[in-house]
Amino acid sequence: MHHGSHATLNQTRINTHGLLYHWPGTDSSLKPILLTAHQDVVPVHPDTVGSWIYPPYSGHYDGTWIWGRGAMDDKSGLVGIMVALEKLIEKGFKPRRGILVGLGFDEEISGLNGARNIAMYIEKHYGKNSVSILIDEGGGIQTFGDFTVAQVGVAEKGSVNVLVEVVTPGGHSSVPPEHTSIGILASLLVEIEATPYAPELTRSSPIYSMAQCFAAHVPYVPSSFRSSVLTSICPAHASTREQRRCDQALHQVERALFDASSDWNRGDEQQASRFKSLSRTTQAIDLISGGTKANALPELASAVVNHRIRTDRHVANNLQNAIVSKLIPLTNEYSLALHAFGRANLTTGEMGMLNLSNAWGSSGLNPAPVTPTEGSEGAAYKLLSGVIRQTRGAKKTVVSPAIGGGNTDTRYYWSVTPNIFRYSHIVDEDVYNGIHTINEATRASGFVERILFFKNLILTADDSVDI
Repeated sequence: MHHGSHATLNQTRINTHGLLYHWPGTDSSLKPILLTAHQDVVPVHPDTVGSWIYPPYSGHYDGTWIWGRGAMDDKSGLVGIMVALEKLIEKGFKPRRGILVGLGFDEEISGLNGARNIAMYIEKHYGKNSVSILIDEGGGIQTFGDFTVAQVGVAEKGSVNVLVEVVTPGGHSSVPPEHTSIGILASLLVEIEATPYAPELTRSSPIYSMAQCFAAHVPYVPSSFRSSVLTSICPAHASTREQRRCDQALHQVERALFDASSDWNRGDEQQASRFKSLSRTTQAIDLISGGTKANALPELASAVVNHRIRTDRHVANNLQNAIVSKLIPLTNEYSLALHAFGRANLTTGEMGMLNLSNAWGSSGLNPAPVTPTEGSEGAAYKLLSGVIRQTRGAKKTVVSPAIGGGNTDTRYYWSVTPNIFRYSHIVDEDVYNGIHTINEATRASGFVERILFFKNLILTADDSVDI
């Protein structure tokens, strides 16, 4: 950073590499804004270096694109914030509302050492609910012909890794039982995959809010979809008959989102699958282990099942009970004692034990609180929406709520503000090849617009008395 920034901003180093900058405002009654990003990037596999057009850590600018690991995730966000601050300092700007900038260093491996400690520092020194609005990386801007939709993440799914362990007696494989621990585990995993969680569209879901935005403002939406969405919006004091009609329309919206053959998806299997994934708890068997030798019966076989929990469910109350219900019939079939999440002997058996627990001792992460977007509580969302449209200028842009399928550093900031937005001001056409892959690059003109977005956000928040 320029020495002028260090002279203007207060810098605090947190846990060695974490950085928290504070630009104090002149009006202490106004809660500061918080802009966050992360310094770390995912590594580049040595075998793929030769596939890059330019060296992956060069930051090469070819006149159109800025190339390199982190060009999208998340150097453009971090540098964009800092350049916006530099430009405001150069212009002599003096904020009324304070500005905080939190830069973690291990987001790609869950942020335990970086963002978690920065968030704890903010809570300790500024207090709970001390921040007016938080912007972190997240959804971007999608192009639909001459129309664009900015997708602002107002929620994140939860996550938990469940360890499935089957313990059976060992012995020599020349005299095997009918089913070894590995065979039993295989049956359990088949049952898990055969019983996925059902997707469901609820009116409290940000996906439903997104559908409303598209129906109301995007001209390319199929008329049948628009009609179903508008009919599904129920008046506050609807009669039973009206409520039934609204609910039927909601089911039509649900089918349109989840069915690849609908007028909405138009054969796009990937889009339909994405909407289903965002509207349900997903499960993926990602790790498996068992056995030590070919002639020894395995005494332990285990697998880890990763779950991403839908926004209206919880780890303990919903997911754990659902897994137990799925597997109890098989524990009876294989005569296994079932121990699940600290509860012993839910079933009894003589052939072995099935143990279900949270992998690596983690209790999991519940879904994030949904950021308000309507009424007086939605003032921060309205402010952000206005900033996005202002920055886009003459380009037609609709701002829509969205859900983050993965987890960002925002998981640690829930206590400092209810107004958390996961949004990267970047248009899909300005992204060369996505993130976490070869030839990561961002268009320079799009990066300049991202700097303008941060500047506009700071200035607009500074003028606001509503957040």
